[in-house]
Amino acid sequence: MFFIFFPQQKLLAHANILRYNNSGHLRIHTLIFIKETFPMPMIKWLSVTDRFTKMYLDRQFIPLGINSSQHMYILKICQYPGITQDQFISSFHLNPSNITRSILTLEKKGFLVRKTNPADKRTCMLYPTSKAEAICGPIQKIIEQWENQILQNFCDEEQQIFLSMLRQIGETSMQLYNEQSSQEEPHSVSDAQIYSTRKE
Repeated sequence: MFFIFFPQQKLLAHANILRYNNSGHLRIHTLIFIKETFPMPMIKWLSVTDRFTKMYLDRQFIPLGINSSQHMYILKICQYPGITQDQFISSFHLNPSNITRSILTLEKKGFLVRKTNPADKRTCMLYPTSKAEAICGPIQKIIEQWENQILQNFCDEEQQIFLSMLRQIGETSMQLYNEQSSQEEPHSVSDAQIYSTRKE
């Protein structure tokens, strides 16, 4: 490994490593390392990935009649017909008002139907229509293709390690946020106020 110093802001390094590919052939992989000058590099790149993923999915989902914020509802309802709105809240970690708005939109588009929950009249059970079932496969294919593309420079082991670490980061974020929320004063900003400032 060797380092190249640039006069501006970044420290660039690269290393050549030998690795067997899936066909059993030995290949040389070059790893590039850039020293970030941005004060919060993890947050920056998580945000970049999220933003471009949503833009990509929005474009790909146009023929299906949905957008990047709606596909997960269709996949979940198709996987678990009869799921309730409360179960979406615990599964997606979203604000209830956002979930309600998305469900109403999908219902108007003909992707799902709501039925009164016999066990609790205050809630509704959600079922996919044939229209939703028809696009479930294409949705999964689009997502799988995108994930394969953005992870193509990592071997299977690296992908598993990365996804495991990413999940731990997400779980830690939720835990810290919930702990902070439980300690806040009554006059603190509520979750509803926080989410209301964000675009669905």
